[in-house]
Amino acid sequence: MFHKKAIGLAAVCAASRQAPRWLRRSICPLAYAPRKGSPESAPSGPDVPRAPINSPGPENASHGGQDQDQRETEQAAPQPAAIEKQGGAEEPRREGGKEAGRDDDDATRRREAADLAAQQSMAASAVKMLDLTFAQIIVGILGIVGLGVTIYYTRETARAARGATIAARDSVVLAKDSLVLSQRPWILVDVSLGGPLRYDQNGMNITLDLVLTNTGETPAFQVIPHIVPYIRTQARFDDRAEQTKLAEDVKIRRPSRFGYTIFPKRGVSVSWTVTIPHAEIAAAHAEFEGAITFVTPFVVGTVSYVFTLSDKAHQTGIIYQLARLNPSNPRITLAIDTAAGDVPREMLALSESSLGGPYID
Repeated sequence: MFHKKAIGLAAVCAASRQAPRWLRRSICPLAYAPRKGSPESAPSGPDVPRAPINSPGPENASHGGQDQDQRETEQAAPQPAAIEKQGGAEEPRREGGKEAGRDDDDATRRREAADLAAQQSMAASAVKMLDLTFAQIIVGILGIVGLGVTIYYTRETARAARGATIAARDSVVLAKDSLVLSQRPWILVDVSLGGPLRYDQNGMNITLDLVLTNTGETPAFQVIPHIVPYIRTQARFDDRAEQTKLAEDVKIRRPSRFGYTIFPKRGVSVSWTVTIPHAEIAAAHAEFEGAITFVTPFVVGTVSYVFTLSDKAHQTGIIYQLARLNPSNPRITLAIDTAAGDVPREMLALSESSLGGPYID
């Protein structure tokens, strides 16, 4: 391949003989390059002597142009040995250039491969960090969900525990109430007339016999009767309201240390006299402008007591009406005539009120 290039170069140089010298030098630089040992190749300088150049004299002036052309032709004609030598020198340079180029390419590829590997490593690290961040987010979400579930079940557990506590408390209260109801004392009050109806300076006196019986299973303590008589008028017509008022008054009183103790299935008889003042009798007459002297006495009462299974006082209430029997028909009762004076016991009738009766709390 090199010899073919050399031969082609020689042909070009031979064809350019008629061209100017400077053009031939540019086309065939090797043919016009200074040769070793020629004056043009010798070093120049002030200290280096240069060999004299034979200038054309008169004797060789006619041959100067021919010799010059011959030398130029010889110089322009490429020598195979020189061309081969020059090709042999050029080939290592080209091979070295190629090797250097290949080395540069290899270094460039290695740098690019290293950069690519570094970028891939950074990308892999970024992906790992992204995965780790995503995993942390998932773990955080799961933690929040788990915390919410824990709070929910804790609240449900607390609610269930509270419900169980309330149920247990209700069970205890129910058991206590059941125990109280089954074991508490119950005071039954029987009321009957204990004597005639009599008048004195204080007013109308009514004597009652009370029988207090404990029908329960435990003793009753501090058993005390509270009896209040009154005459029914337009202002005091509601018997149940009179009884409720008395019961409330008894509840707010301080419990007395006195009273009867009644054991289960036992009873106590008590004689109790109550008085209606003359002023109250006169007020009842005033409703009819004194034209009518008949009145209807009522007796409301409550018996209070305590027992060991309870910390409060309990009561049994009563409401009774007092009337006079009709001598001609004992099944008919009449109002009490205050102008007739005392009334014997056998002419009196005591009955529970039709508008209200006994109660127990």
